[in-house]
Amino acid sequence: MAKHLKPLSVTSKNRVRAFFDTITDKEVTAQKRYWILKYPQSHRDIRNRWMFAYASVHTSWENNVSQYNQLKNKALCDYSDLLLRLTIGGGGMYNLKAKGLFHFGTMWRGNINRFTQMPANWTQSRNNLANELMQLNKAKTSFAYEMIWPLECQAVCLDRHILRMYGQDPDNSPKPHHYDAMEKHWCRLSRKRNVPPFIARCIAWDRLNNQTTSHYWAKVL
Repeated sequence: MAKHLKPLSVTSKNRVRAFFDTITDKEVTAQKRYWILKYPQSHRDIRNRWMFAYASVHTSWENNVSQYNQLKNKALCDYSDLLLRLTIGGGGMYNLKAKGLFHFGTMWRGNINRFTQMPANWTQSRNNLANELMQLNKAKTSFAYEMIWPLECQAVCLDRHILRMYGQDPDNSPKPHHYDAMEKHWCRLSRKRNVPPFIARCIAWDRLNNQTTSHYWAKVL
């Protein structure tokens, strides 16, 4: 029998715990006030959040925004148009993203409720969608959830910066049981600190970019 690998070391857990200990009430309040104003107001807004998640795959936040601006409010029924818009936006992975978005559009039209209704079980719903959607893994499916339900979401986008905090290789997707362990740990620390998991992640990411809120990238949503 293969030896079970412990997904989290004491060192990595302490590193993440130390980050949560530095989160200030001022940071939490600023982020929550911002994201309360960013809740989607329509099905089109929700679809746009999914499109933003697709555009975020393997690219910088600047290119993410650029690709999304080409896609925002556009139909997802013409692969050639999607490919052209992604290419104009820059950031790479044009064919894969176009295929993924076209497939997402088909799923969206087939059962819109799967994407617009708040899940009863965050991780199970996320996992099911991540297994069905093309070119969108656990992390990016979680990212869409986070942008749609920023204060409620209990699924976490473990991006490269969070993976680095946990001592994981940021250039490779973690094994499923490692992902689950890190996600549970992050959510547990979020509950202890009384901060939504996504808001804690925004604080970590925005600190790296010397920002106090996510407006520098989320203003396009």
